[in-house]
Amino acid sequence: MKTLLTNIRSAIQNSSYLTYVKKVEVVGKDYIPTIMATQTPWVGIAPVTSPENWITNAKKEVVHTVEIYIANYFQKIETAIIGDDNNRGILDVINDLWSELRNKNFSDYLDKPCDLNLTAYNYGAYEEKYYL
Repeated sequence: MKTLLTNIRSAIQNSSYLTYVKKVEVVGKDYIPTIMATQTPWVGIAPVTSPENWITNAKKEVVHTVEIYIANYFQKIETAIIGDDNNRGILDVINDLWSELRNKNFSDYLDKPCDLNLTAYNYGAYEEKYYL
């Protein structure tokens, strides 16, 4: 799991799609640290599970699951979602992350390519003006 988290973080930080991302860090599941508006777009990577199963005699399969959190800050909720001429919206950040990570196996670290599932959007308190 540690290698996977490191590989995901490196892929995001070195991506030509994601040069506008200000901060990438590994966090705990369901934990988002204090994020300053100047640190957005922010990406957090959280380890979730790594269950092991015997699939054949003397062969074990491990399925790593991580969650990726994205925080963006805008004055208007519309631009937080779809962006504008000067800023990337949350959908743009998700698409860029998707493009960077989908089908990667990180130089043969994983024996199957990454499979991404989009699960939920959320937002902070109205006065905080964050969109997740």
